[in-house]
Amino acid sequence: MSKSNYPRILVVTDGLKSSEPTHESAFNLAQANESEVLLVDTLQPPSSASAWFSSNAGDVFEMVLADKQTRLERIADHFRDGGIAVDTKVLLGKSSEAITREVIAWDASMVVRYLKGVRSKFPGLFGNTARTLMRYCPVPLLFVGNEAIAEPRVLACFDTQHEEAENSSIFAEAARLAENKTNLLALSCWALYGQGMMQEHMEPVIFQESVESAERLHQKAFEQFLDSHDFTKFGDVRLEKGDPVQVIPSFCNQQNIDVAVMCSATLNHPLLRYFGSTIESVIERLPCSLLVVKPKGFVSPLAERAETAPA
Repeated sequence: MSKSNYPRILVVTDGLKSSEPTHESAFNLAQANESEVLLVDTLQPPSSASAWFSSNAGDVFEMVLADKQTRLERIADHFRDGGIAVDTKVLLGKSSEAITREVIAWDASMVVRYLKGVRSKFPGLFGNTARTLMRYCPVPLLFVGNEAIAEPRVLACFDTQHEEAENSSIFAEAARLAENKTNLLALSCWALYGQGMMQEHMEPVIFQESVESAERLHQKAFEQFLDSHDFTKFGDVRLEKGDPVQVIPSFCNQQNIDVAVMCSATLNHPLLRYFGSTIESVIERLPCSLLVVKPKGFVSPLAERAETAPA
């Protein structure tokens, strides 16, 4: 991996043992890239109502704040022992917003975080904060699973039908993360629209002809896409038939993928969605860590709000 791919890495931790793979992954990345590291945790200050109904709300807040600061410094010592420049900070406010604002203010080049907090009430692998960060954070987000990442085997998950800004961001970040082309793969999926309904209402021969015709069209579009892009950094580029919700997790298992790279936003979605339905479904089935990127030109909604806020 070339140096300075990630000059500033912001690491989000809750300071618990369950986040150790996150710490180790950030440590490995920082050493490989000679990065500066900012270790952060978040804390919501007591509301006016809480302070009114609980006389010790302020004391509890100060106690938790001190504990978080102590935990951050303990983790930071490990980074310092490895020769990594590191600082610590407890961010106050709603987690997703506080982290995103710090990313913008500190000019971070990557965020490394655990999948889900131990107290999260959100179902699935990813908590509500993680999902909100996917929508708002303007830099790549590495969500670390149960295993620390070192010299990762990386899969770029792209779609030939999506905007170029999305695919180019996926390819660029996947190449930054992988150390060499033998550890860098790319995958695109295709599925026949309405296949179940077609199979139910068509004659078998006609249905099979439709499937084969669609496969030829997708293969041709895939080959044209390959011709128009530079994949020299990739060891393997595949087109697989099937729903990406099933194909991508299965492929990750078969190929021992450590990190899947996906795009969580589109610049021109008619509903202004920042989190696509495909990635929402796929991430809950992934057997590996996830790197979430934004399309080139993406501006965080929080940055836009700050620019338009009255002085």
